Amino acid sequence: MYNIIDFGAVADGVSNVAPFVQKAIDVCREKGRGTVFIPAGTYVMGSVHLYSNIHIVLEAGVTIFGSTDMSDFDPREPFEGKRYQDGSHSYIHHSMFWAEDCENISITGLGTIDMQEVWESVHTPGESEWGGKRGAKIIACKRCRNVTVSDLTLLHATDVAVYFAGCERVRVRGLSIDTNIDGISPDCCKDVVISDCIVKSGDDSIVLKSSYILN
Repeated sequence: MYNIIDFGAVADGVSNVAPFVQKAIDVCREKGRGTVFIPAGTYVMGSVHLYSNIHIVLEAGVTIFGSTDMSDFDPREPFEGKRYQDGSHSYIHHSMFWAEDCENISITGLGTIDMQEVWESVHTPGESEWGGKRGAKIIACKRCRNVTVSDLTLLHATDVAVYFAGCERVRVRGLSIDTNIDGISPDCCKDVVISDCIVKSGDDSIVLKSSYILN
């Protein structure tokens, strides 16, 4: 188990700890597997990229605030297909935790992630403005297998809080969500179990989708 404090993270509620969390994740990746532990405290974070066989554990008493600087989040990846769906369902990289083509990953614990209702105007050239005002997703996975997300409190996201695209064998349980857009969105997924969650949202709380994100 790798404690992010040992990699330089500071629980000051000001500094972006994403680079230090990513360092811990990268060590786990080099070893083929591992657990990244976030101890109690208040943090600010942008994007981190997960890989196979890596588990993120938030201790009780953790509060992670999403950065108010959108440059701390990875940019939205280009989408080459025709965007028949909501533009938000065409990218995953602009998220706090994101994974692509991975297996055996989890984000669990009794901590809180608060995205602070931060948003930016989003416009794609050649299309009408979709959504208009979106921030970063909290958790997003694409073409992943054996994914578990549990026991977290997720607050104030201005994009989908938890998004799965083309994933299999997903278990979501015990989440408490209060968000501005969708709460939990499995898109083109199979074998998904969502249980014991409380979701308050400004749009769809739990919504099954079948978009063109995999095209």
